[in-house]
Amino acid sequence: MPTVDDLEHEFLTYAIEQSHPLVVELGGARLSDNLLADVRRDVDRIASSEFAAWYARGWAFLGLPAARFNNRLLDIGGARVIAGIRFRNLDPDFPFIAIEQSGIPIGTIAEPAALVAELRTTFSEFRPRALSFHHPSHLPLRAARSRGDRHVVIGAARSMVTRPPSSGLHRVRLAASASLASFERYSALYDHIFEERPWLRGVVRVETRETLKACCQQGLMFDIEVDGEWRGLIAGCEDAIVGVNGIQVVEIVLSRQARGGGLGVAVQRRFAEEVGARDPSAVILGIIDDANLPMRRTAERAGRTDVGASFLVDL
Repeated sequence: MPTVDDLEHEFLTYAIEQSHPLVVELGGARLSDNLLADVRRDVDRIASSEFAAWYARGWAFLGLPAARFNNRLLDIGGARVIAGIRFRNLDPDFPFIAIEQSGIPIGTIAEPAALVAELRTTFSEFRPRALSFHHPSHLPLRAARSRGDRHVVIGAARSMVTRPPSSGLHRVRLAASASLASFERYSALYDHIFEERPWLRGVVRVETRETLKACCQQGLMFDIEVDGEWRGLIAGCEDAIVGVNGIQVVEIVLSRQARGGGLGVAVQRRFAEEVGARDPSAVILGIIDDANLPMRRTAERAGRTDVGASFLVDL
């Protein structure tokens, strides 16, 4: 039986091997420690009674022993994985199996039927609706029936600000927000967006006052001005994603008048300038829903790279 230290070392090796080259470059000396923190969390949840009890409390109506909520260490057809049951957006009607760590990139398995069947059986009492796994974008995706879920896009602020400027850059200015004075206008923007594009409900999230307050306290929330008029908001917070420390863009939204003409790219360029002025080595991070193709394209045109995504396989 492997010790905790053995498991941590084993899965850290896998995590580093599977990291996108840009993740390795931008993660630098801190990559290993950051990935180890994630691995340590996932390994700890295999046997942690504290985690099981905490997680089970929220789903007591299922009537299952707390230990069933622990992660599982499994060997399935040559794939060694740590997997756990999760609930999408805390929706009790959408339990899914998350492969948190794996010995091989799950997305490279062309026919994952045996893996899927074993995991479905292991977590059968939850009646999971899907299997989720992360796949780095530099590796070929071969998994049958998989569909994109959420993409990780990252870019060095210094490289983003040296790209040729978009045509609307001169029209855009960011004004640091010292309070949540623009919150009502921000919320109203989403009311208009959901009226125009109902399909975005459940795809994009309206941030809470608490989330934006945290961004504001870090000096990372800005009102977007176009031609001197308020046209939206962009906000970030310090975070680490896929082992890379940086500033995560938790919100960026523009009014109808400011959409198009390259202004979305210009806003991200201005944000990179602000972040880069604070820390020349800063990295800008983001998680974007697969369905939100316009936002993903804008991020890439602004100089960020899709380094991987979570994928779902319906069960």
